[in-house]
Amino acid sequence: MHQIIVIIELLSIYLAVGAVVGANAGFIGGGGGTITMPILIYTFTLLGYPLNASVHTAVGTSLFLIFVSALSGSLVHISRKSVYFKIFAALASAGVVGAWVGGVLSVRIDGDVFKKLLAVMLLLLVYRIHQNRDKEDSDGMDIYAGGFDHEAKQSVSLYVVSVVIGFLSGLLSGFFGIGGAIVMLPASIYILKFSPIEAVAHSTCLMVVTACIGFITQIYYGLGAESVLPGSIGYFNYMAGIPMAASGIVVTRWAASRAHKIDHEKLQDVLLVVLVIAATLMVIK
Repeated sequence: MHQIIVIIELLSIYLAVGAVVGANAGFIGGGGGTITMPILIYTFTLLGYPLNASVHTAVGTSLFLIFVSALSGSLVHISRKSVYFKIFAALASAGVVGAWVGGVLSVRIDGDVFKKLLAVMLLLLVYRIHQNRDKEDSDGMDIYAGGFDHEAKQSVSLYVVSVVIGFLSGLLSGFFGIGGAIVMLPASIYILKFSPIEAVAHSTCLMVVTACIGFITQIYYGLGAESVLPGSIGYFNYMAGIPMAASGIVVTRWAASRAHKIDHEKLQDVLLVVLVIAATLMVIK
């Protein structure tokens, strides 16, 4: 009876996490890995699994969820013709390389060190969001507002910049098990000069590519690992990943169709609190 209760509790957690990640991907083009990673690491270690195996499995499982959620959301954005495929090709080609490099580095790092690096990354993200909020208040501008120039999008320099952005997004995605929107969203708005919905669309589509490569990398290196969690293929735990993906798919498509209606300021407030809590848990646990 106790085991059944534990299973139900874990299933509820995974379904809820998937829904949160789906909302994040659909509304703001973020993969939700910054939320998923701390929860998965905390859950796996709480169940008594080794820290290193828990950390690496969290990365692989998080990337699987990001891939599925982003794929669902990207179909909506493509159908709305919000994606410039030439620019996306530059982003994705470099993103593939970055995700592979990040994945290889991730599986070679100690679990405890990884947790500390993740905590630092989360706090940096909190700082960036807070700074953007200050900029919005001082300039009287919506940080999600952006103009665009169709002719500028065809310049060679912009493709070069897109390659750099794609690589950095992929690198962070593959290493930390996140979507890479921490780089992609601000770069899309402030450098590529995308409109809000275009920035979300390109971020979501790029996550499909980078998360897929990172996910495959984690499985490949996990197959030869000495310690693998029960219910896992390599460093992918399907017992957690499948229920999270199921709820993520549904919520992502719903959120992507309503991205233009969301109050991003309130969403940021909630996200800031969650990220601070997650970073704290990574340090003290």
